[in-house]
Amino acid sequence: MGRQRNRRNKNTEQGESGNKKGSYETIIKQNSMFESYYKQLNLMPESEFDQFIDTLKQPLPLTFRITSFKSYASETLRIIKEKHFKYLDEVTTENKEEVLEAAAKKGASLILNQLGQESQSQIYKCLEWYPNELAWQVNLSRQDVRKNKHFAEFKQFLINQTDNGNLSRQEAVSMIPPLLLDVKPDHKVLDMCAAPGSKTAQLIEFLHQDKTNSVPTGLVVANDLENSRCYLLMHQLKRLESPNFMIINHDSSSLPNFRIDLDENANKSVMYDRILADVPCSGDGTFRKNVDIWTKWNFAHACNLHGIQFRIAKRAVELLKPGGLMVYSTCSLNPVENESVVHNLLELFKGEIEIVDARDKLPALKTVNGLLKWNIMGKKGEIFENFKQIEEHKQYSHLLRPHMFPPEESVAKELHLDRCIRVLPHHQDTGGFFITLIRKLPIVKQVDLDKEFLSGGNDTRETNPPDADTSRTMKAPPAKKLKHVYEENPFQFMDSSSQFLQEDWPKVKEFFGIRDDFPLNQLLTRNKKGENIKNVYFVSKEIRQMTESNGDRIKFINMGVPIFSRAEIKGQNACELRVLQEGIDIVIDYFTKRLVRLKQRSDLVKILSESMPALAELSDDVQEQIKVQCNGLYGSFVLTTKPEKPSASLADELNISFIAWLGKATIRPLINVPTRNFFLTILSVDKAIIDEMTRKIKEEDRMNSEKSLKTNAQYQEKLRQLEANKNEDQDLVTNDQQEQKIDEPMNE
Repeated sequence: MGRQRNRRNKNTEQGESGNKKGSYETIIKQNSMFESYYKQLNLMPESEFDQFIDTLKQPLPLTFRITSFKSYASETLRIIKEKHFKYLDEVTTENKEEVLEAAAKKGASLILNQLGQESQSQIYKCLEWYPNELAWQVNLSRQDVRKNKHFAEFKQFLINQTDNGNLSRQEAVSMIPPLLLDVKPDHKVLDMCAAPGSKTAQLIEFLHQDKTNSVPTGLVVANDLENSRCYLLMHQLKRLESPNFMIINHDSSSLPNFRIDLDENANKSVMYDRILADVPCSGDGTFRKNVDIWTKWNFAHACNLHGIQFRIAKRAVELLKPGGLMVYSTCSLNPVENESVVHNLLELFKGEIEIVDARDKLPALKTVNGLLKWNIMGKKGEIFENFKQIEEHKQYSHLLRPHMFPPEESVAKELHLDRCIRVLPHHQDTGGFFITLIRKLPIVKQVDLDKEFLSGGNDTRETNPPDADTSRTMKAPPAKKLKHVYEENPFQFMDSSSQFLQEDWPKVKEFFGIRDDFPLNQLLTRNKKGENIKNVYFVSKEIRQMTESNGDRIKFINMGVPIFSRAEIKGQNACELRVLQEGIDIVIDYFTKRLVRLKQRSDLVKILSESMPALAELSDDVQEQIKVQCNGLYGSFVLTTKPEKPSASLADELNISFIAWLGKATIRPLINVPTRNFFLTILSVDKAIIDEMTRKIKEEDRMNSEKSLKTNAQYQEKLRQLEANKNEDQDLVTNDQQEQKIDEPMNE
């Protein structure tokens, strides 16, 4: 969602009644200027306005979506319905009084309102406008989930599956823009203001809709201005384990061009099939989530952001391929940030772009049309219908500019501003949001972006909106000196001279029986010298091409899926590199060794439910496969239920694949406890068995940790003793030297 300029109060929504300044309860949810402006703006019938304000005062319900391209999507949905929703039904009926009592103590509760109604309905519902039952809303506030013990198990499930990449907790309205872009697996997609990354994750998911191809030809470029937010973005996206995205760090209003080198004498600028411009905004559609906006809302915030919003949208149009689609969106309801920006964009690119009517693309989503006319508010609440009225209020001449006002109504109709979409909170219990889907017409001549943009060429368009005051509001802000910028190691792709390919790869290839057609040139590392490589990453062919061609102009932050990591293994001609769980979907089809296919459910359950199951306790088939495939060599290997020849209908197959470690007489799955729990739940294993497995592994981890700390303490003590002995020896040598110097004159 569009990043807000107002920094959020750290104490907001703490859930402590009346004790913390800025908490959900202590903030008075009232702003007369806000109510006055939006009431006269006529966004909705007057009869709905009180409901609109009342809804803004309520906390947001919990919403989440299931990661669509994961092979466990249907099973995740089944578990949610059969286990967690069933539990929510039981606890809100059988333990209703206890739930209400707990909710009353925590504040900012939705369940309190839900269960307090006489005609009680289910507290969860499917978001009908999101395809395939993959998005859900639960009428629990953030505080209900965090603080109410009755929902602790549901909360932990959400946390675990979010970490595993099977779920994403995301506000409902934030899910809309990626859906409207209709991303295909071969598209080049740009997210201009990507952090924190929930919409970017959706875009990546749509690239991977073809489950027969783990590495599609399309890609997602995720950009953000703030270096620190790029790492927040990285944390969000790495859960998806995709080799088809990169994170870059630039000002999106002046985003550099990517070039793709075609041969020695020719190169080409990259233009994108789809672009998302979810721009920074005042955020007055997020009252329900950011309650401190009630005390901070000021119409001037929208005016101050109008310029940067326009420049980002302008750059998006420049980078959009003819025939391509872009979405301009904000989490604001203010027309100065919305219709006004779109109007200026349409005027600037007249005959080159058009607004697409997207209102019928999500038929179950309730929206209102874009405004054809609007007005602007002064700092004291004055309402201005046109710029001529500003002449009597000179103090506003630098804040309220002509291009912020609407065009003639006939012009607004001709430009189809009513095709813009606004989502109002009280219609479907959401936040407020604004979306415009824009198409670049196919007849537009494709220009050399480097000449036109970077070199200041023949493009005579203004960077700012028409009649903009470049002395103040519309002036691009100076570059800020960042307090802390992480220093990145360079991305080094493997070549024939690299130490990895010369020394490590032959061993890795032999150890795992990797086929000759494995794309070695798509491997990279984050190592300046390319020596003693610890981790090896994999990217798509297109990501490699864009990276190598633009290392001198683009600041790359992250890309690639880790597939190999160095491990300390001794003896038996062991391979020092182990395969990683994150890259299993990429490498599994290239392995001809150390790949064991599990055909019996009992073997899979045995391996997942024990910390280190003994080889002798597994079926004869698995023991024979391990003997043949691993040849008695310790180290990592792959266990999978994926058949050697997949059936025509992949949707009917449950493919569970994970990495394990082969020891002398045991194996150990190299996956975390929540992932084990999830797999066992899919297999309908009894909860008591799962809980016992969890307890044993956690106890074992605790003992290993204590043992490690003890060993480390002993090691540190030994180092101290060695250092003390060394100092004593040094003192003896020094004393001998001093005595020798004293004796030398006497000897002379």
